[in-house]
Amino acid sequence: MSDEIEARHKKELKALDTEKRAAIKKVKGTAGKGKKAKELLAETEAEFDAKLKALEEKHAAELSSLGCDDKEESPAAEVPAETEMSEDEKRRLEKQEKARRKREKLKEKELERERQIEEENANAGPSPRDVENEMIQQYLDPLGLTMKEITADGHCLYRAVGASCNLEYSAVRGICADTLTQHEDDFGPFCEFSDLIPDFVSYVRSVRSSADWGGHLELRALSMALKRPIWVHSATNSKNPLVVHADGVSEDDNPIRVSYHQHYYALGEHYNLVVQKEL
Repeated sequence: MSDEIEARHKKELKALDTEKRAAIKKVKGTAGKGKKAKELLAETEAEFDAKLKALEEKHAAELSSLGCDDKEESPAAEVPAETEMSEDEKRRLEKQEKARRKREKLKEKELERERQIEEENANAGPSPRDVENEMIQQYLDPLGLTMKEITADGHCLYRAVGASCNLEYSAVRGICADTLTQHEDDFGPFCEFSDLIPDFVSYVRSVRSSADWGGHLELRALSMALKRPIWVHSATNSKNPLVVHADGVSEDDNPIRVSYHQHYYALGEHYNLVVQKEL
């Protein structure tokens, strides 16, 4: 059983490494060169370092549950001489020791990567994310508003809108999909299709049940369904936020406020919720 778990652990680590390489390759291909590219690469490294740490902790917990934790790991040489060990027991102890050394090396590498990233960030000055957040907040302060962080998982737009309406993101996705279907003539011409989403029906299905990000089209559909305008604050237009509203919906009628970020995460755009500051 322990051999099977160790084999699975290796597969999961390899898959994460492959995902990380692909993400770094994507950043390098889109960010170009220079200071900004280095910052984006550092952010990507940090994200995957966190994923690696979580995965290692999960693996350690699984090994511990089988009695393979560090407390029970002892080199074969430390077993009293008078104790007779079978060949299977010796191999088991050797594997435990090897796994322990491997975990220690991984921890050392992780600490070194964190140190390098911290050093690069300290030398690079404010990151694009920090600069963008500061610009948005400067416009929100006079209004008594602030940003509230939303989970970044592909559902951020729907989570942000849902938080303003006491709805789960899945319900907001359903409302958006239903509205698109009911008004295909209005929204269909503006949908972006691809090989994976070749037609309007597929587009609506992805809105309803996938983790694909939403954008301006979905905001307009939600404004129509909820009968409320949606104000989008960003670093480029926070002084005069983009107001998304459907026909018949007033621009100032109990608006839903969100913030739009281009640099919040290295791998994509992001929406946060905008709320009143707490007194």
